[in-house]
Amino acid sequence: MDALCITGAAAYFHLGDTAALDTLSVVPLDEAAIMLLHASSLGSPDARRLIRYLDQVGLWDHSIPE
Repeated sequence: MDALCITGAAAYFHLGDTAALDTLSVVPLDEAAIMLLHASSLGSPDARRLIRYLDQVGLWDHSIPE
């Protein structure tokens, strides 16, 4: 659950940082969203919080878990 959240979050934290993308590999945003949703469904409060934040700043275009 934690690894899914961390891996999913990393993809969003590297948006716009091309230097980081040249040196660090991250999953595509579609996979990151799946990982965050799955972590949330497993009960991760961090994943839920991040999803709500991403929605507030306009970076989330998927359903928001309860």
